[in-house]
Amino acid sequence: MTEDAFVGTRVREFAEHINCDPELAQKLYFKHKVSLTLDNEQKTSIGQELEVLQNVSKSLDKAAKALSKIRAENDQLQTTLKIQGLDLKKQVGELNDTLKEHVDFFTDSFVDETSGTSSDHKANTVADFVAAVFLATNRSVGFGTQPNDSSEPSTPFGRAVRAALTIFKVYRKPNAPHLTPEIAGCQRSIDAQSTCFDSQVLDQSIEVFGRPELSVSLHSNAATGNFIARLCDVSPDGSSELVSIGVLNLSHRNGSKHPIPMPIYEAQKLHLKLDYTGHRFLIGHKIRIALSTAYWPFIWPSVDNPILTLSKQPAYLSLPLHVDSAEKPVQVSRPIAPPVSALTIKRPPNSKRTVKRDWHKNKTSLTIEDDLGETLYHKNNLLTSAIKYESYEISHNNPLSSKAKLIWNFEYGRDKWAVRTITETQMTSDKNYYFLTAKVRAYEQHKKVFEKTFDHKVLRNN
Repeated sequence: MTEDAFVGTRVREFAEHINCDPELAQKLYFKHKVSLTLDNEQKTSIGQELEVLQNVSKSLDKAAKALSKIRAENDQLQTTLKIQGLDLKKQVGELNDTLKEHVDFFTDSFVDETSGTSSDHKANTVADFVAAVFLATNRSVGFGTQPNDSSEPSTPFGRAVRAALTIFKVYRKPNAPHLTPEIAGCQRSIDAQSTCFDSQVLDQSIEVFGRPELSVSLHSNAATGNFIARLCDVSPDGSSELVSIGVLNLSHRNGSKHPIPMPIYEAQKLHLKLDYTGHRFLIGHKIRIALSTAYWPFIWPSVDNPILTLSKQPAYLSLPLHVDSAEKPVQVSRPIAPPVSALTIKRPPNSKRTVKRDWHKNKTSLTIEDDLGETLYHKNNLLTSAIKYESYEISHNNPLSSKAKLIWNFEYGRDKWAVRTITETQMTSDKNYYFLTAKVRAYEQHKKVFEKTFDHKVLRNN
């Protein structure tokens, strides 16, 4: 028997798929206990079986009480059972005790398996395993989706996770329960509409941990506007991964307490701190800083649509480098969440994220249809359901055309009790104000019991 025989067939298939050492993959596979983790289908089945066993146990309790009553009131039956050597109460009690031991054991195992989240625990375990393999082989662990298809991963790690889910028979693509507009896919289409500065191809990996900072000098042709900087990791295949982002309202360049309009065509020194991040730029990659004046729908557009011009003064990008230290590394354990009860997925979650561009109307729209599914929690027999719809639209070259609309539908029920809430929220703006309108409706057993409308106008602090 060769050493290769110790490597499982599926692990070997995955290792060959990503071109790594099969024995290393096998070691990490066992370490993360992938084979011992239940998937959603198994959890649902066990949850249903536990419910049946619990009902049988309750029936045995009732039978024991009935037998006690019969034996006390019927001497003839008691004598007959004694002659035959039968002690039904004792036998029923022993059977029920054994049954309860099994129920308690499987309940504890089930709670441990499902603690912290109602998502597919096995899919998460597989993803952790793939991440460990990538880190062990000095590969980048990054997330992202294709701009025209949110279900299609844009990074090698994302594609490896998807392949592993199929190879290990999970049969499920990673799916965020709620696709917010902030989900970052490949940045190439956004980079094409930005001013980009790339580094040379890296001959050694660079690890960043902290807040990148950017210092530039520029002037504007308008009194208001936004300045956005994105730090990206550019792979050899040209794909661009978002690492960090920073946003500055130009009127708030010296603080937000007293906004000062930008002087027209007068150079201003700007200092921008990007968001905290931790990332490794690999050998062969490039570091990109991409500059723009808009980032819809993540950032609400300014009143003006300014043109910003960089001055000839040197610009500086400061990266918080993480270097090896002799100090003992900090060990961060996985957060421990309280256990959740057994549950049954009545309707699985499903999400859509669609971008449409209407050239005739000169308009771009983003729609998010987010069905969080329907779930029955066995512990309290609570049935929950949630569906969200969001839309964001804007006309080209008209920042005042921005419009955001959200409709959320939540339902809760137990036995004959059922309630539902529907909220509708919309936001628009003009040069001076933000306009927010909202309506909330509440229903009990399909009968409307409450309704309220909100209509607010908020002064723009440009």
